[in-house]
Amino acid sequence: MQSVLKLLIYFVLINTYCYGRSNGVRDTACDSMIPEHDHYTSHSSIAPIQVLPHTISITRGQQMKITIQSVAKNYIFKGIFIQARAESLSNQILGSFTSPTDNSLKTMVCGSSNSAIVHADSTLKSNLLLIWKAPTDFRGFIRFRHKLIFVVKRSTDVRMKIFVIFCAILCIKNSFQSPNGAPPSACLNMTPQHGANLPQIESAPISIVSQTGITARSTIIVTIRANENFQFRGFFIQARAQNGEIIGRFLWNDNINLVECDNRIGAGATHMNNSLKSEVQLLWEAPYVSQNLVFNFVVTIVETFDRFWVNHQSSFNVIIVNPQDTTTTEFPGGSTSPNDDNEIDVIFRGCGETKTCFGIPNFCYQGDDCASFMAITYNESNDLFTFELLSKAYQNYIAGGLSLSQSMPDTSVIECVQYPQGMIRAHISWIRGQSVERDQVNQNYVNLTESKFINGRIYCKIERIAVGEVNENGIIFDLTNTKFYLLLASGTNVDQNAIGPHNTNNDVSDIAVLLVEPTNVGTGKTISSLLLMHGSFMIVAWIGLTSTGIVMARYFKSSWQGKQVFGKDIWFVCHVTCMSLTFILTLAGFIIIFIDIGEWRTTPHAVIGCIVFSLSIIQSFGAIFRPGPKDDDRPLFNWFHKAFGSITHLLAVIAIFYAVGLPNAELPQYTMYVLAAFAAFYLFMHIIFNTVDICSNMKKQKRLGAATSKDASFKLIQKTLLGLFVIVIFSFVLGLLLIFNLDFSD
Repeated sequence: MQSVLKLLIYFVLINTYCYGRSNGVRDTACDSMIPEHDHYTSHSSIAPIQVLPHTISITRGQQMKITIQSVAKNYIFKGIFIQARAESLSNQILGSFTSPTDNSLKTMVCGSSNSAIVHADSTLKSNLLLIWKAPTDFRGFIRFRHKLIFVVKRSTDVRMKIFVIFCAILCIKNSFQSPNGAPPSACLNMTPQHGANLPQIESAPISIVSQTGITARSTIIVTIRANENFQFRGFFIQARAQNGEIIGRFLWNDNINLVECDNRIGAGATHMNNSLKSEVQLLWEAPYVSQNLVFNFVVTIVETFDRFWVNHQSSFNVIIVNPQDTTTTEFPGGSTSPNDDNEIDVIFRGCGETKTCFGIPNFCYQGDDCASFMAITYNESNDLFTFELLSKAYQNYIAGGLSLSQSMPDTSVIECVQYPQGMIRAHISWIRGQSVERDQVNQNYVNLTESKFINGRIYCKIERIAVGEVNENGIIFDLTNTKFYLLLASGTNVDQNAIGPHNTNNDVSDIAVLLVEPTNVGTGKTISSLLLMHGSFMIVAWIGLTSTGIVMARYFKSSWQGKQVFGKDIWFVCHVTCMSLTFILTLAGFIIIFIDIGEWRTTPHAVIGCIVFSLSIIQSFGAIFRPGPKDDDRPLFNWFHKAFGSITHLLAVIAIFYAVGLPNAELPQYTMYVLAAFAAFYLFMHIIFNTVDICSNMKKQKRLGAATSKDASFKLIQKTLLGLFVIVIFSFVLGLLLIFNLDFSD
């Protein structure tokens, strides 16, 4: 059926013609840079040429030379179209080219005179020299954009029978179905979808080379090597444990695409193009294991569309060893994982001498490992600042900020971001309130000059101009003459337009520094006093006071009969005091947090907190206007008051649980365990109090309500339990206050 369909298309198209231009492109192509070659689309692979500026930094109005040369052996082309574009969202065409001495080229008007170079004829070309002049009214980074235009035969209007191209398309299609690699749908069985073609039965003519023993979370080099006289076009590789589970992840490089399997980017790796290959090298990162794990690398190899091998396993087993066991375990190959410590040490060299350095934990680059790190170097010759950013392991971004205060709002941020496809990109952004914005910031101000993975950590080297507007309101940051506080944060939440909230791995410098004067900067994490007050008030109110007030009203109404304070029963005075203080602290905390943040945020903590505040108002006013003790509506009021009180208390504790994960709270994760212990103790004590209450009532019923010495013993037990309850509850309050108000980050 496929052959019949191809033949039918062949006869339909055999007399169709396509048109090209031997002497340049039309001016309608200035914006898109797409030549009018009938209905044919451009190649998706990278063009086999490189554009090489002779310098990386020039002054306004200065000229520089640009070389265009082939990167493939014996590669030639006939047409070209090149412009200089701003490396930003505006993508504007910049500068001008001088008239080329090469008669095969000419300048072209794209908005302004001589703003592009295009071919003047269809002679074969391999190396070109151009001269470009920088604009006088632009400051930032530019990129030279180019299109290669292929022409098959020379004529005024190039015309060629379509069947030649069509046959070429069929040949390419038959050689390989997926030029950009295996899709995620192939994760399970690793089988290419190549029509009715079946995989080869014999062993694949390749070998997989790697170390045979590694430690958990280390990185090794994996090589797919073709046998002699064999080359392949495509591959798909995974690491699989003996139970078939896909483990670890591959790290992106320029020659591969990462594949998402089991919701993990990098669980598989595949080819980026369908060029012939004899050897492919990949970096693979081992997962954490609690005990030794044996696995194999499994690969699918594609030679042509109808000739491929599926699930070829490495000829050896690899063992991942828990780091705690490395002193007693012998690796089959006798070697350990590559050590990237020297590569990390290079980043720290020059701290305090040629670089301004800031790391987490405090001064980590003086001997300890950094969870996150930023170094800033000033290059006076080109008036650029170089930012080096190193993330902690398993993060998707690392961001360094410059602020005039020790707070996040109004901070200029340099971002080093790894996207789900594995690509690393640099951005500049502005923090407005608590949101990070890129779209209003000129992306020309930054340029990513180097990026890589080091033991699962992201590293970026980014150039930034010294003076420029940092937001749409015209605020200018002068990095050479202004002192800034340094901020550092990393996280995993990333989308195409912004980075998300960071985790607890963040900090701010203790002093503002002048970036042109190298120094080592210490941490000075600060949480606003208003935020501390808000958290402290809520902990005291809902963990301590409310818990005590509810217990007093529910279980101790008869414990102090005949004894009163200010003419009221003791339990009632305690209950009203606790709940009144709770309302006052909640009201104060509610007002304080809005003053501190200055905006509404739709987070679970905020939403539940507002519900709690609303219920607190209802409870308070309900208590003030409650029916009298003998009123017919009093039982109904008691039921609703009890129910609303319990619901409000439950929601308040849930809101506190949600506060642990808030970036601004900067609470350690073990705070969740402390809160869970409080909740368990509180519920346990309710069970105990209920049990004692039931036992006491049963004894009274047997005695027909007559009081005896046994009643006094039950009351003593209740009061003893109450004393224990209050001591433990307020111990939790004290512990949570210490966690929230003290800095344990170092």
